[in-house]
This record gives sequence, C-alpha cells and structure tokens, in this order.
Amino acid sequence: MSDEVNYKYVCEEMDINSFIDFYATEFYVANGDFSDYLNNMLWRTRSSYSDRWQYMLFDLNTDSMNSEKNAEAID
Repeated sequence: MSDEVNYKYVCEEMDINSFIDFYATEFYVANGDFSDYLNNMLWRTRSSYSDRWQYMLFDLNTDSMNSEKNAEAID
C-alpha cells in the first residue's frame, strides 16, 4: 500500500477502521481459526454501493478453546 493512489482506492472501498478492529479482536481473543482466506466476512448495504465494505466477526468458537493461550498473551 505504498502507492498513494492504491491506498486511497482501498480506503474508498473498505472501512479501514473496521479492518483494524477485526484483526485486533481476532488477535486479542487468540482465535486460531482465521486467516487471510478463512472465516472472513464482509458486508455492505445493498441500497447504496457507495457504502464501504465492513468486516464482521463470526465463528469465534475456536477462541473459547484457547483460554490458556489467551491468558499467556495477557501475562
């Protein structure tokens, strides 16, 4: 994203704060069941294609099995 034109295009299409919140939450809960291509869901309203894509959390069942991992990360 070093090219300013490309970065601006991505910012117009995707809500960057939603992206940051999604990944911060995934890391915080130590969800072992997500990656760049698995368990990612994006949404935007159908009424207006000018709305930016938003990330949505789902399928967090693996993080509940990682309680020891979560505790170690906090310590």
